[in-house]
Amino acid sequence: MCMSTKKETTHQLIHRNLTLYQREHSQIWQCRYKIDNHWIRATTKETKFDLAVVKAKELLVEAEIRKRSGIPVVTKRFKDIAMLAIDRMERDLRAGLGKVIYNDYIRIIKERFIPSLGQRLECSIDLGLIRVILGLKNGFGVLNVKMPGKIQIGSEWKT
Repeated sequence: MCMSTKKETTHQLIHRNLTLYQREHSQIWQCRYKIDNHWIRATTKETKFDLAVVKAKELLVEAEIRKRSGIPVVTKRFKDIAMLAIDRMERDLRAGLGKVIYNDYIRIIKERFIPSLGQRLECSIDLGLIRVILGLKNGFGVLNVKMPGKIQIGSEWKT
């Protein structure tokens, strides 16, 4: 069995659970940690080793807290984020703290946004794409960039 040799820029912080390393040609420290037997990679955004160690441990703790709280550890897909928003709105509605409009928000997210954007990375979604999905082109309505959350249909602004 062939084992890879450990590089000088690789450090096991927590045996088989948290590793800190640097990539070739980079001064930034990266880390990988294990949650539910899945390795997750992240950047510490630190160039100093001591600060990177602290940040890597923070990332691991945050991931553990997310897992225990039932929140996705890595939320890059629109559907994961949308489901979190829906859960919070439904929880507020059940507790009597939510607004009536939450029902409409939930319906639109489920009917229009999740089918259209569900598998997209959240960083790939822009205003133009939202307009296309909502049918807000060619006089059907305009998103108001100055008043987030408002949609102009005709001369009326709606939330």
